[in-house]
Amino acid sequence: HFCSTSLKSWPSSATDHPHLFPQIRCRLLSLPFLRRGIHSSVPTSVGAATDATLLGRLTRLLLLHRFSAVARLLSSSAPLTPALLHAALRRVRLDADAAVHLFRLAPFPPSLLAHAQLLHILVRARRSADARAILASLLSARPPAPPLFPHLVEVYKEFSFSAASFDLLLRALANAGQLDGALQVFDEMRTLGCRLSMRSCNSILNRLAQTGDLGATVAVFEQMQRAGALPDKFTVAIMAKAYCKVKGVVHALEFVEEMTKMGVEVNLVAYHAVMNGYCEVGQTNDARRMLDS
Repeated sequence: HFCSTSLKSWPSSATDHPHLFPQIRCRLLSLPFLRRGIHSSVPTSVGAATDATLLGRLTRLLLLHRFSAVARLLSSSAPLTPALLHAALRRVRLDADAAVHLFRLAPFPPSLLAHAQLLHILVRARRSADARAILASLLSARPPAPPLFPHLVEVYKEFSFSAASFDLLLRALANAGQLDGALQVFDEMRTLGCRLSMRSCNSILNRLAQTGDLGATVAVFEQMQRAGALPDKFTVAIMAKAYCKVKGVVHALEFVEEMTKMGVEVNLVAYHAVMNGYCEVGQTNDARRMLDS
């Protein structure tokens, strides 16, 4: 039902790597419902602006996957409007194929609210590659689109779906190098009581470390710990290097040893970071002892 231009053809790892964004943008141009601009305004009253009979017929056809009949209905009865799009997406939120098809039929740039609706629908349907493609399109838009997060929160409360869409947005922002946006989402998620995945935490930490802002890396990690995030081997490797620079190699070694006692896997990257820390302060004997241990 999702035709050959479907986002399913995307490799699942494509948007995990920011250096692939140029290729992503090129491929997005072939997708009609992603290459248009974004309309940020939202109708003040979706229900009042939507004909109930038309909405009912449209919803039934979408849920039956009678997509050619949907196109005929919209061309003969009334055009698809932003209000009708939002209302219909709400009605078909449990059917990702129907939602995507309707989104593609919009003859106007869908609003950020409509993007938020579709993103939640795709994430609930476990179509993460499709959701990442939509985020890639939004984050690569020129001029930049307004923040998506407030609209995601609105739909999150209305649909009562999981907070996985927030986590996906945070990771996409971090991987795109938009750290201010990623940190804002991080703060807002904590305010909402939503827990981040460790993968998203690592995305932020790694990006901060790559920019050389190791003080911020340490501060954000300590906030994550207070929020109950459990480090993994990638977190330990990132933080071992950051602690060497910010708090000294002794603190970094204590951190690595503490993680080991907690049962967290510590990989060679973390140990190499500590050994490099010893070498940088001239304590090569300590580095050698660590290598031999």
